[in-house]
Amino acid sequence: MRADGPHLGDLIGLRIVHLQCHLGTDSLSLARLGGEVTGVDFSPSALAVARDLVGG
Repeated sequence: MRADGPHLGDLIGLRIVHLQCHLGTDSLSLARLGGEVTGVDFSPSALAVARDLVGG
């Protein structure tokens, strides 16, 4: 996602819902670009991995 930064523009202060976020790696990248990200997925096991990635 770092390469997407120039294409996405300034995400600071934006609230983002990432549908079907799976393991959350792209959601984490969006957050690193400044967005306040909520990841949503239908897989409880994928969400568990995503929570581990962010330390929650």
